[in-house]
Amino acid sequence: MTSELVIRALMSGILMGAIYGVLGMGFSMVYGIVDLPNFAHGVYAMWGMYLFLILAKFTGIGPYPGFIFVFLVAYIFGVLSYKVLLKHILDIEHEMQLVFCLGLLIVLSNLALVFFGPTSHLMSIGWLEHIVFLGEISLKTATIVGAVVSILFIISMELFLKKTETGKAIRACADNRRGALLTGLNVGKVYAIAIGISVVCSAVAALAFAPLVPIYPELGFEYAVLACLIAVLGGAGDMKGSLAAGFVMGLLLSLQQMFYDLSLARSILYTIMLAILMVRPTGILGKGKSFAK
Repeated sequence: MTSELVIRALMSGILMGAIYGVLGMGFSMVYGIVDLPNFAHGVYAMWGMYLFLILAKFTGIGPYPGFIFVFLVAYIFGVLSYKVLLKHILDIEHEMQLVFCLGLLIVLSNLALVFFGPTSHLMSIGWLEHIVFLGEISLKTATIVGAVVSILFIISMELFLKKTETGKAIRACADNRRGALLTGLNVGKVYAIAIGISVVCSAVAALAFAPLVPIYPELGFEYAVLACLIAVLGGAGDMKGSLAAGFVMGLLLSLQQMFYDLSLARSILYTIMLAILMVRPTGILGKGKSFAK
């Protein structure tokens, strides 16, 4: 194994890690703010990839030119899902929330199977297929662009939550729901906005993933597990933690797949997740909301 292969694996892991970070950020936001373990975020990303694929196939619009439409659809879907479904389960037992969200994951995955079939689809976008050479190291343009977009989105989300009135309201509801109600905040409206934004996070991940991987219905389950792992590693509600966890995840997956098979790599990841839950439930940066109940 040459040093160039190791360096390429490291660089690829870091770039993919940024995309993993934005995938986990949606799950992390909802758990950190609304205290809801919405496992359907992986399926949201899968559906976003199908939307980008449909746009490219029937209109000729690529994923990056068509991102505004998909992001708008994602936000509206998130708000409606809160108003129609999720707000009714906020006060039930945590175990029942888990059952409901897993059911939502299964329903949305099966709908994709009905509409699109079990076969995988590839999105080929000319300029994103180009190879960038950094000395002896080669990387796909799609990977680099996806990573840059993901990092910029996470930074913009961090600024949004800290600098805007809506962001401050979201943080207030996350810190103390009862106190936010007493100050006159419309907590239901704030939760709807937060969940809408969390689905947009999945759409950003879909934007980055669509030109990189085959698209098929079972992808939703894989991304759901990955989003949960990243949220646990980063800490619920911690944007910087999500990015850091994404980098860790990307490096682990990239390096482990060089030395081990995929099933063993994932087993190691699950072991790490359990260890984090036991030793540092607030995430690797220690600034998130604890997942330990």
